[in-house]
Amino acid sequence: MDFPWCLRVSHSGGRTLLCERSGRRIVFDPAGPPRRDDIVVLTGGGVERLMGAASAGDGVTMVGPPAALRWLAARGAIDGRTAPVTIDGVAIETRAYPQPRAPQRIGLRAAAHPVRVARRVATRLQMPRVPPVVVRLTLPTGQSLVHLDLALHDALPEDWLTALVAAWRGADWLVTGVAAGQGDAVLEGIARMASGRVLLTDLTSAARQAVGLPTDILTPLCDRAQDAGIPAGVLVEGVGFRFERG
Repeated sequence: MDFPWCLRVSHSGGRTLLCERSGRRIVFDPAGPPRRDDIVVLTGGGVERLMGAASAGDGVTMVGPPAALRWLAARGAIDGRTAPVTIDGVAIETRAYPQPRAPQRIGLRAAAHPVRVARRVATRLQMPRVPPVVVRLTLPTGQSLVHLDLALHDALPEDWLTALVAAWRGADWLVTGVAAGQGDAVLEGIARMASGRVLLTDLTSAARQAVGLPTDILTPLCDRAQDAGIPAGVLVEGVGFRFERG
């Protein structure tokens, strides 16, 4: 039977987001081995984005930055693609975004687990340095989903955001991560993107908690967005949103 909804977006932990539709499933940054027919879309490098993809079986289709694909290809026979590309009727586009330069402080919990932190740092140093990207998926129906990852932060250059708004404004669905302390920047950015539905998602809490760093709760930000007339919802681990046809 054909897929009953236009799109279902769900969060399965870490940075992993699933987009299910009529056709091949699209998986952003899988935390574990993807299915053989998945289309994996990588939003950059690093432990949380690449370790699950590295456990994929041979031939899994992966779209990502060239350096990330080369690193993965050295660990298995992937079907690597770079954007822009169209796969199974879905057009996939990416844009690199500048990250904030502020150093990350390690919390008290990290000091209590130095071996765990050292192992994590060593693993990260073995991985390619890859600028993170935002992604737009355009379905065969013409509807689009934009995944902003953690691009909305208070050090984001105005010209970058202006160009993104001009190119990708008005998507049917917008998913954005919310970095700790960046709620105001996220609220401003999603208002300018003027999307049909906005999903505020948690992409970093598990990693931050592992090294003792604080995390934010998304519900108050969602309330602020709704008060501003933005059609927002909260997408956290174990939660999914389905969007009906038509």
